[in-house]
Amino acid sequence: MVGSCAPSGPSLVGADGSSVDVTDDLPPGRRGRLLVFLPFAASPVCGEEAGALRDRAGDLSAAGLDVVAVTCDALPALAAWVRAERLVHPVLSDFWPHGALASAWRVLDPVTGAPRRTSFLLDDGLVVRWRDDQPPGRARSLDDALDAAARLLPGTHGGGGP
Repeated sequence: MVGSCAPSGPSLVGADGSSVDVTDDLPPGRRGRLLVFLPFAASPVCGEEAGALRDRAGDLSAAGLDVVAVTCDALPALAAWVRAERLVHPVLSDFWPHGALASAWRVLDPVTGAPRRTSFLLDDGLVVRWRDDQPPGRARSLDDALDAAARLLPGTHGGGGP
């Protein structure tokens, strides 16, 4: 998938009620999109990862990244979790049709019905430039994503092309 155009999938509803298509153009001033699939929103590891996204929002913005998180949790539960965690980036529900976006990105675990702990870095042309997969129970490092952005996205802290 790295080096390929981002797969299309359905628009999803965010915890704030907005409709978001992860393959829409980047907002002005953004050089890439960090797409973060979270297996279970209220789990300890996903909470740790979401908290890191919130706490390092300034670093992610400085790197020119538009951050979008996706989970298969139902919207009411997801909205309550986003409020409780004071999350600042869009968190989308892939609940119904169940896992349609996660399936399009080939990260839906057929046993658990949840996305695998996977992140993708997309450039401004929505080409997948980097992928990070972690096993259950192991949190991803935002430093890895920021390092990938610096290496792979033009104009991101001295980053060059692929």
